[in-house]
Parts: sequence; structure tokens; C-alpha cells
Amino acid sequence: SVLDPKRVRDLWVLDGKSKTLSAASLIRTYLLESASNMVDLSMALSNEDYSLLSTIAHSLVASSATMGAVAFGETARDLENSCKSGQQDRARELGAALVKAYPSVREALRVTYLAEGADSKNRPVLVAV
Repeated sequence: SVLDPKRVRDLWVLDGKSKTLSAASLIRTYLLESASNMVDLSMALSNEDYSLLSTIAHSLVASSATMGAVAFGETARDLENSCKSGQQDRARELGAALVKAYPSVREALRVTYLAEGADSKNRPVLVAV
């Protein structure tokens, strides 16, 4: 599975305790920010900008793991480390792997969001990302 079920469950349990941010809101924010990050990551790959790749990967590490996309977050961590250590071939490989994996992560979160998330009138909310 693309998402760790325990992490996803934890998001919704946290939601029951939180008065400020709902799990649906966190997922929506992640989907919007990660989509932008992936566009930037693709451009950085094309430009062989390893400093930018490292920065983008760093931003994906914790947020992806929090959303349940643990393997995606670990790949982002490996990308960040490869960029920092000058392993450019490995960084390109990992960057391409993230680009390939992202649609599955996005879709799994979108489905989770639709299954669990609702607006203030308890209606499912669709995020177009």
C-alpha cells in the first residue's frame, strides 16, 4: 500500500482531539503543497539544481510521513542526503522515483480525504490537484 494505514488512522484520531486543524484540512494542505513541490522538483531535476532538489526533498520528508506516505518520505530523505553528499547520479534516480511515485500518493490521499473528510455540513470535499 502507498499509505501506512496506522499513520492514516492516527491522523483521524488526532482530528478528534484537535480543535484547530482537521485531518481533512491537513491532507488538503499537503496535496496542494506537495503538488507545487513536485513541479519545482521536476524543474530542479531538469536544471540539475541539486541544492534546490535537496531543499524540496527536505520539505517532503516529514510532511509525507505524517500523511502516511512513509516510503515516499523515505525516498525524499534519501534524495536530500544524496544531494548533500554530491551523489548526483543517485539524486537524479531518486528524484525520478519521486516523480513516478507521486501520482499514486496523491490519489491514495485523495481517496482517503473523500472517504473521511467532509466540509462543515458533513459533505465530502474534493480537492482538484
